[in-house]
Amino acid sequence: MKKAVTVIVWLILFAVLVAGIVFLYRYTNGFNEDLKTFYIARGGEKILTEKSHAEYAAGEKVRYDVGYTFDRPGSEPREYSVKIVPNPEADFDFEANGLSFAWRLVAGLEEYFSLQQEADGFTFTVPEDYHSMADVLQSVYDGQEITLADDLPEMPFLLQVSSYNDAVRFVIAFSVVTDTFGIELSFAPGAGTWATNVVCPAYAKAGEAVSFSWEWSGESPYQDLKDIVIKTKSGLQIPWTWDADYLHRQFTMPGESVTILVTYGRATHGG
Repeated sequence: MKKAVTVIVWLILFAVLVAGIVFLYRYTNGFNEDLKTFYIARGGEKILTEKSHAEYAAGEKVRYDVGYTFDRPGSEPREYSVKIVPNPEADFDFEANGLSFAWRLVAGLEEYFSLQQEADGFTFTVPEDYHSMADVLQSVYDGQEITLADDLPEMPFLLQVSSYNDAVRFVIAFSVVTDTFGIELSFAPGAGTWATNVVCPAYAKAGEAVSFSWEWSGESPYQDLKDIVIKTKSGLQIPWTWDADYLHRQFTMPGESVTILVTYGRATHGG
């Protein structure tokens, strides 16, 4: 009997030891980080890695729960801090109304994402009309004209969450994905000022039928249409057709942004 009790005690101690090792492994990211006394969770899954990555979709409302590992159920929630800021490792330069700025110094992203902090967690929302970084910057800079490069870095945003004493911090670098892509319509050479009533969406979803048209000033010296070329950002040429009434041109939107270049020549005949 005594021997059986001893075996049971050792089994219990072994189970406690294994449970402790599993606990430490989980809350130290495989023994690679300090013990996490503070955690965040999304959809019931705890995030215990200090640095991670994420993607959020345009129009998505994101919720994270927060908690302290050793707090008893029903105990008073403790404070924490949460911020959304530019990712300094994904920095780039841009212009707002002709003035040059650095992305890493931009403020006001919490307002753009409607960040709301509560005692047991926080939420933020990606605007449904998000299409590109230009939309973010136009919102932050009150609708100013934004100029920026096409090849922007990935993961431009940082979600930073810290415990009340800043002893535990989580940093999530994230990007916003959208199923809409940009459309730019331009006229060459120098003929754009003579195009009136231009109809062309600024964005469209992949696979969507896009219709575009314009009217032409009768006073224009450019009366001879030479070419219409639609190219993607990667250089692929997209075919276009007339619609049933021959009033608009149309094409199927690919899975990337496109440029429509309309080339006119000076009139060599009347009409």
